[in-house]
Amino acid sequence: MKENGARPRVEILAGNIVHLQCNAVPTLDYARDAIGAAFAFLHRTDALIIDARNNHGGDPDTVALYLSYLSEGPPYLINLFQNRPASKTIESN
Repeated sequence: MKENGARPRVEILAGNIVHLQCNAVPTLDYARDAIGAAFAFLHRTDALIIDARNNHGGDPDTVALYLSYLSEGPPYLINLFQNRPASKTIESN
Protein backbone atom coordinates (compact mmCIF):
# COMPACT_ATOMS: atom_id res chain seq x y z
CA MET A 1 0.00 0.00 0.00
CA LYS A 2 1.76 3.13 -1.22
CA GLU A 3 -0.95 5.69 -0.47
CA ASN A 4 0.52 7.27 2.67
CA GLY A 5 -1.04 4.89 5.15
CA ALA A 6 -4.16 4.53 2.94
CA ARG A 7 -4.81 8.25 3.25
CA PRO A 8 -4.20 9.39 -0.34
CA ARG A 9 -5.99 12.72 0.04
CA VAL A 10 -6.54 15.26 2.79
CA GLU A 11 -7.80 18.62 1.59
CA ILE A 12 -9.52 21.67 2.97
CA LEU A 13 -12.69 22.53 1.07
CA ALA A 14 -14.72 25.72 0.98
CA GLY A 15 -16.15 26.60 4.37
CA ASN A 16 -13.05 25.30 6.18
CA ILE A 17 -14.26 21.71 5.83
CA VAL A 18 -11.73 18.88 5.59
CA HIS A 19 -12.16 15.97 3.22
CA LEU A 20 -10.14 12.97 4.45
CA GLN A 21 -10.09 10.08 2.00
CA CYS A 22 -9.69 6.74 3.81
CA ASN A 23 -9.28 3.82 1.42
CA ALA A 24 -8.32 1.23 4.03
CA VAL A 25 -7.62 0.76 7.72
CA PRO A 26 -4.16 -0.82 7.66
CA THR A 27 -2.20 -1.96 10.68
CA LEU A 28 -1.54 0.65 13.33
CA ASP A 29 2.24 0.59 12.78
CA TYR A 30 1.76 1.33 9.07
CA ALA A 31 -0.93 4.03 9.45
CA ARG A 32 -0.02 5.86 12.70
CA ASP A 33 2.22 8.57 11.21
CA ALA A 34 -0.09 9.33 8.29
CA ILE A 35 -3.14 9.59 10.56
CA GLY A 36 -1.26 11.83 13.00
CA ALA A 37 -0.14 14.10 10.15
CA ALA A 38 -3.67 14.26 8.72
CA PHE A 39 -5.20 15.24 12.05
CA ALA A 40 -2.44 17.81 12.69
CA PHE A 41 -3.27 19.33 9.29
CA LEU A 42 -6.99 19.57 10.01
CA HIS A 43 -6.65 20.74 13.62
CA ARG A 44 -8.04 24.26 13.09
CA THR A 45 -10.83 23.43 10.68
CA ASP A 46 -14.56 23.56 11.33
CA ALA A 47 -15.84 20.22 10.02
CA LEU A 48 -14.57 16.85 8.88
CA ILE A 49 -15.75 14.45 6.19
CA ILE A 50 -14.17 11.00 6.43
CA ASP A 51 -14.68 9.50 2.99
CA ALA A 52 -14.73 5.74 3.48
CA ARG A 53 -16.57 4.83 0.27
CA ASN A 54 -13.65 2.70 -0.99
CA ASN A 55 -12.80 1.27 2.41
CA HIS A 56 -13.36 -2.41 3.13
CA GLY A 57 -12.35 -2.45 6.79
CA GLY A 58 -9.15 -3.29 8.56
CA ASP A 59 -7.32 -3.12 11.87
CA PRO A 60 -9.45 -2.35 14.96
CA ASP A 61 -6.46 -0.73 16.69
CA THR A 62 -6.24 1.78 13.84
CA VAL A 63 -9.96 2.51 14.22
CA ALA A 64 -9.31 3.19 17.91
CA LEU A 65 -6.57 5.67 16.91
CA TYR A 66 -9.02 7.53 14.65
CA LEU A 67 -11.52 7.72 17.48
CA SER A 68 -8.87 9.01 19.89
CA TYR A 69 -8.59 12.10 17.66
CA LEU A 70 -12.37 12.50 17.50
CA SER A 71 -13.26 12.17 21.18
CA GLU A 72 -12.30 13.70 24.50
CA GLY A 73 -11.95 12.41 28.04
CA PRO A 74 -10.61 9.18 29.43
CA PRO A 75 -10.18 6.11 27.21
CA TYR A 76 -13.25 3.98 26.64
CA LEU A 77 -13.99 0.66 24.99
CA ILE A 78 -14.11 0.85 21.19
CA ASN A 79 -14.19 -2.81 20.13
CA LEU A 80 -14.57 -6.10 21.93
CA PHE A 81 -13.78 -9.31 20.09
CA GLN A 82 -14.45 -12.63 21.74
CA ASN A 83 -13.02 -15.89 20.44
CA ARG A 84 -15.32 -18.40 22.07
CA PRO A 85 -13.44 -21.62 21.28
CA ALA A 86 -10.25 -20.18 22.78
CA SER A 87 -12.06 -18.28 25.57
CA LYS A 88 -10.02 -15.22 24.61
CA THR A 89 -11.26 -11.62 24.61
CA ILE A 90 -9.48 -8.74 22.83
CA GLU A 91 -10.36 -5.12 23.62
CA SER A 92 -9.47 -1.96 21.71
CA ASN A 93 -9.62 1.36 23.51
